Amino acid sequence: MSSGDRFLTSAYLKSPLYRLALRGKTPTTLRASPSEAWPGLPERGRAMTNGAYSFFGKTVALGNDPWQAAEQLDLDPAWLGELHGFNWLRDLSALGGDAARKAARDMVAGWLARYEHYDETAWATAVTARRIANWIVLFDFVCGSAEDSLEQDVLAALARQTRHVMGRLVDLEDWSDRLQAARGLCAAAAAFGDELTDAPDWLEEAIAIVDEAAAILVLDDGGHVSRSPSAHLRFLRDLLDIRAGLIACGAQVPSAAAQAIPRMAGVLRYLRHGDGRLALFHDSNEEDSPLIEAVLAQCGPRIKAPQDVPAMAYERMQSRRSLIIVDVGPIRSGPHGHASPLAFEFSVGRERMVVNCGAASGLAEIGPYLKQTSAHSTLNVMADAAPVAVEWSRTEAEGAILVEAHHDGFEAKSLTHSRSLYLSATGEDLRGEDRLIGTGARDFEIRFHLHPKVKAQVTQGGDQVLLRLGSAGGWRFEADSAMMSLEESLYFGDRDERHKSTQIVLTDRFEGSEKRVRWALRRG
Repeated sequence: MSSGDRFLTSAYLKSPLYRLALRGKTPTTLRASPSEAWPGLPERGRAMTNGAYSFFGKTVALGNDPWQAAEQLDLDPAWLGELHGFNWLRDLSALGGDAARKAARDMVAGWLARYEHYDETAWATAVTARRIANWIVLFDFVCGSAEDSLEQDVLAALARQTRHVMGRLVDLEDWSDRLQAARGLCAAAAAFGDELTDAPDWLEEAIAIVDEAAAILVLDDGGHVSRSPSAHLRFLRDLLDIRAGLIACGAQVPSAAAQAIPRMAGVLRYLRHGDGRLALFHDSNEEDSPLIEAVLAQCGPRIKAPQDVPAMAYERMQSRRSLIIVDVGPIRSGPHGHASPLAFEFSVGRERMVVNCGAASGLAEIGPYLKQTSAHSTLNVMADAAPVAVEWSRTEAEGAILVEAHHDGFEAKSLTHSRSLYLSATGEDLRGEDRLIGTGARDFEIRFHLHPKVKAQVTQGGDQVLLRLGSAGGWRFEADSAMMSLEESLYFGDRDERHKSTQIVLTDRFEGSEKRVRWALRRG
């Protein structure tokens, strides 16, 4: 859409004519509502009762008039979109009690008073669709102890907003936005049935979007096309919400979505560490373990992790309590892509040892840096890698596992990178080799970012790093040739929280046709 078209569209949406277009039959009650399936965080709900809202790493005190305060502050559009989407209602619901219900009622009533008519931020189509779904699912929590006038105002607003989303479907190009729109419309279908008869085909359009999204965005092995564990979780959760809405209104779940759910559940299990949370690749955070468990429970009790995920391109190496997850795929274009070829994470039981730095897309000052190769546990030639081709193999013998991979991501520098990872049958001996092949002379580094709970100390001789982490005990890191040092790092396991951490850095120089660096992590 051109800038001129956007201007005309915005002018129309703000006009009295558009307000008339949104008028129609107003339901007097909800016929049905999908139940709230996802756990909220009571501690965040408690902060909200005091006016403090935290999204994307930024906490803002909004005071007694939150919506006015939000308009007056210079807040990021994504942060405002989260506020207007009302996903946080589940945190207040999880907290429960009179204070939480009052905070929810006041926020909904305040929104209705200020944003009854179109606003570019508050009425963005995907944001509106999220709000529709959240208001419907948590309708009883918000309106159960409220005056009848608020209940009727909410129902009237839901009808207008549903008509708005129906009319804007054709303008949505981003698949994530389209799926959010379908989620909101399916919740509305459950809530209102055929009462919104002025748009008889809207549910069919929503179902078609869901079917197409599942067919296009879910890979053959059940992984999400972005290769992002967090995006994978969100997409699967949205599919489950949509399925619940369709079942509640008696509609059939489209076949591509129905078939995708169990396959995606298996891959979700594949991408978890021993603590039950996700590996940090491609714009991902650990995510909340109760949420992950709730998603898996909705998918079915007997779904197991697959043996491999060749399309999503990760390798999972597990021996006893030790677990390694390796990125053996190319960088996908789009907002989730990180420059992390052959990066790995290593955990022992429920303790994470070697990690990637995570994601903080809501923090403009740090988010872009977390996408760079140096924010991952892999080799870097002082420039971000951009592999087109990645090849790998896996060998198992007597309980030991060997993964060998190489990529052409440093082709612009006439170099290729190969990495071998060997995990012993006991899980207490991890050996790695990084190899550069090519021409020219280049400095390079190999980084091993450590989880904030890991305590690291260089030995007096400087040839080893001693590591200690909780119940996983003591480990030793050593390398055969490169200069070894400890440096500061940052960890964003939770998108909202920055933690200081440490990284082991091996520094060396490539000269000639080949350079190898061998390193090892051993218990004891």
